Amino acid sequence: VNPDDDDYSSPCLSSSGAATTIVIVDGTWAQTRSMMQSSPCLQSLPQYMFDDDTKSLFDPIRQEPASHCTSSLEAVSRALRIVGAASSDTAQKNASVEGAGALEAALTVMVEGQLRYATDEEKAAPRSRSTGGRATT
Repeated sequence: VNPDDDDYSSPCLSSSGAATTIVIVDGTWAQTRSMMQSSPCLQSLPQYMFDDDTKSLFDPIRQEPASHCTSSLEAVSRALRIVGAASSDTAQKNASVEGAGALEAALTVMVEGQLRYATDEEKAAPRSRSTGGRATT
């Protein structure tokens, strides 16, 4: 899906009122690449990507591999907005915008919570994780 700035219309989406199915492959970039390469079914589906530079809601707490990359949740949100804008059905438009807004609001709250936690000196001590029975930092 390649929206131009805030224009969420797309010639690849039908406004015929037919249901739209969107398949989102979720995982790390390496995991999703591997899933796509090993699944002929996924490879047979049309693929769309966002090619505009959009600030990710995750930017304050993690860096994406490229400026046009976003989290899966943000991609779903953007796809909902695109589908809604392409729909001639007012209820579908409203539901798409509402759903996208709810996802973005939830992600914003999560990021704000992470930032608050990271700035709390008592809680922000380095975490340890267990690997093979040995604790590492």
